[in-house]
Amino acid sequence: MNEVKDYILELKQAWDSCNVDSVSLYIDIDGHTLRLCFADKAMITDIFPAMKHLETKPANQVSLSVYIFDTKSTGTELPYTPWTEKMKRCKEKQLMTNHDDFHMLYNPASKVYSVIDTKEKIAFYHVPHTKEIPYYEKSAPMRMILYWWGIDKGLNLTHAAAVGYNNKAVILAGRGGSGKSTISLASAIKGLDYLGDDYVFISNTPYHRVLSIYNSAKINRDMIISLNLNEEDFENAKQIGTEKGLIYLQDFKKNSLIRESRIKALFIPVVCDNLNVSISRTSPIRVYSEMSSSTIFQTPGSGNKMLSQLKELVSNIKVYKLETSSDLNKTVEAIKTFLKKEESDLK
Repeated sequence: MNEVKDYILELKQAWDSCNVDSVSLYIDIDGHTLRLCFADKAMITDIFPAMKHLETKPANQVSLSVYIFDTKSTGTELPYTPWTEKMKRCKEKQLMTNHDDFHMLYNPASKVYSVIDTKEKIAFYHVPHTKEIPYYEKSAPMRMILYWWGIDKGLNLTHAAAVGYNNKAVILAGRGGSGKSTISLASAIKGLDYLGDDYVFISNTPYHRVLSIYNSAKINRDMIISLNLNEEDFENAKQIGTEKGLIYLQDFKKNSLIRESRIKALFIPVVCDNLNVSISRTSPIRVYSEMSSSTIFQTPGSGNKMLSQLKELVSNIKVYKLETSSDLNKTVEAIKTFLKKEESDLK
């Protein structure tokens, strides 16, 4: 434990030594204030937009302080660690350490290095250069830090999308390619509430709720065309084709953003070329399998707490298979009609 404390101290000293223009921003998640400490204010444009809709006033008491820096802008290298040499050799497999309240993950693909001490309420997020962060990391920055922070608070970071209407929401669960992102973005465009396209917080207390984390959305070029969107509206317009288009709803469709909603149903989308949409009951075991396996894949190291929370959710909320229409408008309208039903019809 002393080694962990010493290393956290070294990381904080490294951040403090950054001779640049630091700034702190604050976000609110379920009444908890988190402080994001940027060593260089230029980093904000690369990391903060996906969470801009959660911004709140500064607070003296915070639930977590995240210290953010890169080596290129600050000239500050990460302190040497027992796994530094492994990180240098690591090309594909992610490196992870979990020890009581201390967690670390290094992703060689994005070169993101995440560290948190949940007991001390402190975390660190480092990349070699924020300008080189992949688009998918910009869309969901600090994902693992938020996962580790939230799980003990009953907030389960889940790989799913969520849209709503009139204070009720449906969770769109499933593996990549199931249509979650396209449906959620189309729903926002057509007037439904938007809570997320890939990652959301789910809580089972005081009732089953979904909470927004990111206002970003990622879709393929063909779906951009189907939705009649302009590629110029996307953060990575010049790269669309080689990567998915990234758009921030805070800029594009701000009025669709909400922070929280009550969960009324879980949907497993199935991409179909049907003329009409079909919503039918399906197996809770299937939904649990889809949600748990994809969440474990997206948040390596997630374990029993996450699984038990998902099991409780699936055991208490009705689950459906959503066979989509080739006409996205019909799919969105079907979701809206479903959510407009009387609450008694959904129980």
